[in-house]
Amino acid sequence: MNKEELERLVARGEVLNRLDFSGLDLRGASLGGLIAEESKFAGANLAGANLREVIVHRTDLRGVNLAGVDARHASFVECNLEGVSFEDTNLSFANFNKCNLTGAKFERTKVHNTNILEGKLEGGSFVDVVLDRSSLVSCDLAGLRFTRSVVRQTAVLKTDLRKVILEKARFETAVLVGSNLAGMSLPGVDLGLTQLMECDLRGTDLSGAQLVQANFKGADLSGANLDDVNAKNTLFVEAKLVSARARRGDFHQAVFVDADLSGANFAKAKLAQCIFHRARCVGALLPAADLTYADFSNADVSKADFSGATLFRARFHRTVEAQAIFTDRALALGDDRELAKAESFVPS
Repeated sequence: MNKEELERLVARGEVLNRLDFSGLDLRGASLGGLIAEESKFAGANLAGANLREVIVHRTDLRGVNLAGVDARHASFVECNLEGVSFEDTNLSFANFNKCNLTGAKFERTKVHNTNILEGKLEGGSFVDVVLDRSSLVSCDLAGLRFTRSVVRQTAVLKTDLRKVILEKARFETAVLVGSNLAGMSLPGVDLGLTQLMECDLRGTDLSGAQLVQANFKGADLSGANLDDVNAKNTLFVEAKLVSARARRGDFHQAVFVDADLSGANFAKAKLAQCIFHRARCVGALLPAADLTYADFSNADVSKADFSGATLFRARFHRTVEAQAIFTDRALALGDDRELAKAESFVPS
């Protein structure tokens, strides 16, 4: 079968069921609306073809050249796309469900509202790509390269990112909920406005990172390196920062409600107006930190070191302070009697 015969089949709306088109030269073919089931296109050249709104199920597309293809609104389900080239391809609104994309190359590809669910992308690459309002859910990304790519308003959910190569990649209001970044080296990375809720960041190097208005609610940052970060207005609600290093970091107006900062090192950090309500700060190191107007209400700061810290109007309401070290807390505030009365109120 040649290109013209295939185009006629597609134009008639026939389902391509268990047909073999392997190795065919299908460059520039008009195949919009194609429906293929358990067919073979392995090694075919489809460069520049029209694949808009195609529906492809359980089909072998290994090594197919899809460079320059228009595949808007295409749907690929349980297909083998190993080693496929998507260079300069338009994949806007395309869907890949349980597909094998091992070694696939997405270079200068338009990835807009594109969804990849439970896909295998090991050893693949996104080069000079903007992933815009797309999603990668429960995917295997081992060895995947995000070279000079932008992850913008894109969701990467419940995915192991530890072996992903983020070479000069940027995250813009991305969603990485429940993903694993433990032990990764990400110094200077820009994660501003990124949602990192419930992420595993144990031992991750985020030194010098831009974390402005990011959300780490429930994330585990135990042992992480946050030295010199810019984390203004960032949420660390219920986060674990046990033994984390955050020296000289700027956390102005960050929220640490119900967080665990036991043994964390915030030496010389900027923590003005931070909220530490009910936080566990046992043995935390805060020497020379700026804690102006910080609020430790109902927190546990036992054995914490506040040596040389600026505590102007810092609030220590109902705070557990056993063996905590203070150089000078004359300008700090203690218990708020009216608030204590309200907190103790029991309706009759």
